[in-house]
Amino acid sequence: MHIFISSPLSGLQIIREYLLKHEKDLGISFVSMEAFLSSPNTPRDECLEHLRKSDCVILLVGPNYGSIDPISNNSFTEVEYAEAISLKIPVFPFVMSNSVDKWPPQDTDPEMRKRHASFYAKIKQNHTIGTFLDGKELVEKILPSIEKYKERLSKPYAPFVDYKEYFFSFVGDDKLFRHDYEFVGREQEINKINEFLSSGKKVLTLVGRGGVGKSKILYEVAKKHDGAQTEWNRFIFIKENVIFDNEVLKRIPSGRSVLVLEDAHRYDYLLNVLAVFRNSDLFERIKLIISLRPRGSDIVRMNLNISIDPSFVEEMPELQDLSEQNVTKLVELFIKNNPPLVAFITSITRDCTLATVIGSRLIAEGKINNPGNIKSSADFNRLVLDRLLDEFKAVLSHGGQMDDVLR
Repeated sequence: MHIFISSPLSGLQIIREYLLKHEKDLGISFVSMEAFLSSPNTPRDECLEHLRKSDCVILLVGPNYGSIDPISNNSFTEVEYAEAISLKIPVFPFVMSNSVDKWPPQDTDPEMRKRHASFYAKIKQNHTIGTFLDGKELVEKILPSIEKYKERLSKPYAPFVDYKEYFFSFVGDDKLFRHDYEFVGREQEINKINEFLSSGKKVLTLVGRGGVGKSKILYEVAKKHDGAQTEWNRFIFIKENVIFDNEVLKRIPSGRSVLVLEDAHRYDYLLNVLAVFRNSDLFERIKLIISLRPRGSDIVRMNLNISIDPSFVEEMPELQDLSEQNVTKLVELFIKNNPPLVAFITSITRDCTLATVIGSRLIAEGKINNPGNIKSSADFNRLVLDRLLDEFKAVLSHGGQMDDVLR
């Protein structure tokens, strides 16, 4: 494995030398400018050429911003970082500090210090950063990171996951946006899905705007049926961005399964997914649940009409807002013994379950001050969304999409 070391020399030269000295101990091959041979290329082009051939990048943030590239007017390190990101080369950042949040740039020039801090903020937004104080500590931390990455690469490609893995990032008390809170309302929708599972229908569509609760319903249904003594007790979710071709078709598990495809309105391979019903074996043992937003209903319906007899399709009515009573119950999961505040949150989040749940939790944790001063539901929703995006920077930077936040 070839790993490119990206960093300024200034303030980090000793660290770089230590890494190169111990590359045999790590069992990897570092690519660094110290080893570059004489070349007709400019230093910038030579660095980028080597970077493009590397498997991943170790990015070191030290006290100084580094030498400036005359073409971009950014540091060479920032140029290398931008190139790695554009080529989707994995970047492992480490900061020379005992705390990710307490790193101070030490550039003497105020403008360089400002740009250095801005670059660091960008890295911090897009990655989980490791810390180190000397070369020995850095070597000890690089190896586990690289090994974990290599292990992930060695795993067989899995286009499908169970509900636990699919919703992993949305479960747990430490998650602001989560699906494992108490399920409130939606009895009719749950009953409709259960009826579909016990019927001869093959495809069910679940339509609703962003934030109304489609994913929560799918989470609850999959959890309830997982391993249960029922005919359809295995839900497998199609991973986002999977190119659904014949090879993926072969990877559908044996036995009866319910395939789940979220956000079908923006999935380019829906017709390929529907091809499962042209296979006699799969037709008998597969059901498909599709969730989508209203704007995609026409195109999804057209694809369904092309691929499958309409008598095998169940179209659920578009998801509507929860009743005021159920919204109040949601708010009361987080805010106790404060009826006026509960009534206020209920009134301004009635049309967005996501805002109800996250907003109530933020207020309960004291992260939204003086909620009574909020004038409109739009202002409240914007405040909640801003906080939610902050919470999910790490998730979004590892392959997710902004739309995932409101699924």
